This record gives sequence, C-alpha cells and structure tokens, in this order.
Amino acid sequence: MKIDIQVDEKATELSISITCNHLTPEIEKLLATLRMMNRQLAVKKNEDIYLLDVEEAMYIESIDRKCFVYTQKDTYESNFKRHISIIKTFLIFF
Repeated sequence: MKIDIQVDEKATELSISITCNHLTPEIEKLLATLRMMNRQLAVKKNEDIYLLDVEEAMYIESIDRKCFVYTQKDTYESNFKRHISIIKTFLIFF
C-alpha cells in the first residue's frame, strides 16, 4: 500500500482518493471508517445506495450476516455487513 499526502494551503475541503484494482473487505472497512468520520453511513434500500446521517440511525442489528440500520421512517441494509462492530462503536460516541 502506498500513501500520498499533499498539503495545499489553498484547499477548501479535505479530498481523499483511493486507487485499487478491486474492492476488498479491508478497503470497505477503510471506506466505512472515513464515512463515519463525516458522520455518515453508506446504506442500501432496494438497489439504491444512500449516505445516511448518523443522527438519523435509531437502531442497528445484524440478522443472518446482514446489517440493518433503522431510522424513524425507513429500514436500510448496510453495505458493510462484516463491520457492524465498527458502526456500533462509532454510534456510541455520537
């Protein structure tokens, strides 16, 4: 793995770019962690993917190796099924 950091005093926001030949569980875990730093969870409903603000999540559970995120209005499936412990740990702090 190669990590490049560019400091640009003119940058107005943080930008992170990942280049890979395919998504692995490790990259998915990294993406989940980055999204949570922005207080968002990547979730799926039907085949559509949404970025859900963490404050909207009321309850998270794992059923049959799938992670579900419940809000007041809807139920979503998390794209990061293997990483429910990361999501739960993050939500404790918010």
